[in-house]
Amino acid sequence: MPNVAQALLTSLISFYKTQKPHLVNESMIGFAKILKKFPNLFQDLKPILLAIDKNTIHEPEAIKSFIWILGTFATQI
Repeated sequence: MPNVAQALLTSLISFYKTQKPHLVNESMIGFAKILKKFPNLFQDLKPILLAIDKNTIHEPEAIKSFIWILGTFATQI
């Protein structure tokens, strides 16, 4: 499963990098779901999270996911 999660995370990062609003929001939700099960993958996602433009996240579920990630991994950020 960790290999599959890594592959999914890589795909989500590529979707996020398109900067299309619907893909950015859905990617954020996916990031949170993966990190809940595999928190050790945070280091792969850290550069992306540090560069996020908060204005691109509009959906309530995506905002909730972003806040959860920030709160959970605050000491590593």
